[in-house]
Amino acid sequence: MEAHPAHGRDPIGRIPIVDVQPVVEHGRRPAKAVVGETFEVTATLFGEGRDVLGAEVVPVRPEQPARPARPDA
Repeated sequence: MEAHPAHGRDPIGRIPIVDVQPVVEHGRRPAKAVVGETFEVTATLFGEGRDVLGAEVVPVRPEQPARPARPDA
């Protein structure tokens, strides 16, 4: 079973992503919005060397299955 990063149980990977916001009840509940609502998503990414890092937010509906990560081409 895969843990949610906000729960603090995920192993640190090659590019750790921490402090993802917004978060509700320390990650116990999903952050929600209504259609058309604007909100800011932030996170801290760590990497080695001088490479520029980036992340992409993929909003999903609660009933949608998890989507696999999309590798850069």
